Amino acid sequence: MTEIREANDDSDKTSENLKIVKPNDRITSFRMSLYEYCNVVSVRANQIQNTNKTFTNVGLETDPIKMAEMEILHKKCPLAIVRKLNNHEAELFNVNEMTLP
Repeated sequence: MTEIREANDDSDKTSENLKIVKPNDRITSFRMSLYEYCNVVSVRANQIQNTNKTFTNVGLETDPIKMAEMEILHKKCPLAIVRKLNNHEAELFNVNEMTLP
């Protein structure tokens, strides 16, 4: 189960009070799953549609889904993925440090 949140949220707890594992102690892959990719694109496209703020040059593009995909491709996405490991721990990955599916 994954959760998407703002990457600049520095807290070491998730919404379910899971302890975040240190980056050097991660055990899962840096490769983003297709499910995670679709989820990130969906969340970010919704944010872009509501605020109309992007972190990369999108040119004349008006489709929020394409804008979100461009941000991910250019490593400018402000979101993070939380991967739950067990009942007490989770791993936090910045979307920009992950390999795309």
